[in-house]
Amino acid sequence: MDKNKKPTVEELTAELAQEKAKNAHLKNLLDRALSEKAHLKRVFADREEDEKKREQKDEARKKEVDDLRLELDVQKYAKKFIVMGMNEHQADETARLMLTGDMESFNENIKGLISEVEKKETDKAIQKFLADRPETYAGNGNMEIEPAAVRFAKQYASRQVVDAGSLQRFE
Repeated sequence: MDKNKKPTVEELTAELAQEKAKNAHLKNLLDRALSEKAHLKRVFADREEDEKKREQKDEARKKEVDDLRLELDVQKYAKKFIVMGMNEHQADETARLMLTGDMESFNENIKGLISEVEKKETDKAIQKFLADRPETYAGNGNMEIEPAAVRFAKQYASRQVVDAGSLQRFE
């Protein structure tokens, strides 16, 4: 078109139709791009959700494996504590304390075990000592003759006179 010349209605109508077609084409491209963007956004969100689920499952599996390893270790150490003389419950508790790092409580349990074992062994040693020794009697060792200490006690008791007035005061 010439700059000096005014456009005709047909030319303007044709130009308007071209612009409308271009505009429709651009709108169509924009709609497709927005639709693809929404689709990709949904796909990305689904992948993120799947990844989070996978991470949670991995964490749960890892925690379960760690718990099982802890239980195995507890059982292993509890058996050793049972052999040392602890009851099953106390051995389990002591093993857990040791594996979780609560050394203060662990040491208290071990001290308790040591004192129990010392007491049992002392009692055993006393019983063995007494079982290996013949019974010892006071006096001259002859059971048919009354020991001198018993005779003296009986004589002293027989010489004591009880005052009847004194007894009445206690009533």
